[in-house]
Amino acid sequence: MTNESGLRVWRIICAAFLCASLVHLSISRSKSPDLFPHYQNPRHLVARKCQVPGLAALTFDDFPNERIDELLELLGSWNATATFFVNGPYDPRDSVLQEELLGPRLKKIHRLGHQIASHTYDHINLNTADQHAFSATMARFDTWLGGLLGGGIAGPRYMRAPVVGWGFDTEDWKHHTAQTVHRAVRRVHDHAAQLQARQIVDLTADIVLMHGFHNTTVTTVAPAVLEALGAVGYRFVSVAECLGHPAENWYRRREHGA
Repeated sequence: MTNESGLRVWRIICAAFLCASLVHLSISRSKSPDLFPHYQNPRHLVARKCQVPGLAALTFDDFPNERIDELLELLGSWNATATFFVNGPYDPRDSVLQEELLGPRLKKIHRLGHQIASHTYDHINLNTADQHAFSATMARFDTWLGGLLGGGIAGPRYMRAPVVGWGFDTEDWKHHTAQTVHRAVRRVHDHAAQLQARQIVDLTADIVLMHGFHNTTVTTVAPAVLEALGAVGYRFVSVAECLGHPAENWYRRREHGA
């Protein structure tokens, strides 16, 4: 959202739904309809699951870690496209190091055709942020990502708010040690079984939440998701595609005045 009226509308919806929203997409745990009626304009769509039958979306929040090459190879082996909801290099203790590491990783993600979207610049809790803080973190992220990726990109059209908001949570953030990661894998298998059971009447899948900075997500959880949901018959695409949106709408572009 780029205008003040849009920001005000988003802020109201954010408060109403505990900030489980995206500017273009939201992944919510609520029992509300998959597409909330609050956004009649398709640019302001709120959703928590895929809308195209047979498709599933893998999402990775926060920072892609040093095993990003391994993750990208894994996704490539499945011909899978993922969506990375990332933050900027906001930590003042090591912002230079973050910038040096994060930039090349995101450029490679982008070059390989994966979707990059906003998780705000500094991972603030939007439940407690005021209008100024919200506007500032969104604008700063857009400026930073646009400068990093180039190509006339002014910022992403898709955003996930930090702290809450997902369709299916693998809980890799909770079970990320070698001793506990099996619990996240069990959740994945249980979820796949539920999808299999309902497939006759519902071929749509949830948007799956993972985190790119845990080694066990790359080595264990992501492979489990791909294998379990792949066995059910799902094809792995970007969040945009699983909602039926074209790739050319992933980003706002300067030449269009966006």
